[in-house]
Amino acid sequence: MWSNKTNQSCMEYASTEFKIVAATRAVSAMVSLFLSLTAIVINVASQKYVFHLHRMVLYFSISGVLTGITKTLNRVDYFVENDHTKAFCAAAGFMDQYASWTGLLAGLAIGCSLFTEVLGRTNRSKCAHRFWLLLIFVFPLFFNLIPFIHLTYGQSAD
Repeated sequence: MWSNKTNQSCMEYASTEFKIVAATRAVSAMVSLFLSLTAIVINVASQKYVFHLHRMVLYFSISGVLTGITKTLNRVDYFVENDHTKAFCAAAGFMDQYASWTGLLAGLAIGCSLFTEVLGRTNRSKCAHRFWLLLIFVFPLFFNLIPFIHLTYGQSAD
């Protein structure tokens, strides 16, 4: 049975098992970061970004780099609570949300592009490329900045 108590500190999460899980997540985020950077280098070096679907994969790889960086930074332990750690928590929370949304929207863009390819109704205009670029990287900024109004990004409540 789960006890119904309020956690007043993070000391319960200082166990060896939690540290192993946190380290595994940080290592997997670093591997993702490395592989996404490799995909970007290959895509740009072979100049495949001129094709629509390859450009969507490039956007997805950029999102993977952002996600790898933020997931790695979220594994940083901070035991002292001060203004610097609060600012770091707020920035890490925003970047984690933003990176997650860019990954989701880049996956949606790839799916929609494949769907239109199958239907034979591809739209390769510059307007379509700008639409996907704005949807993936600019649109998430609008609603991910809202929590800064009430300063709700940061460490979870005690």
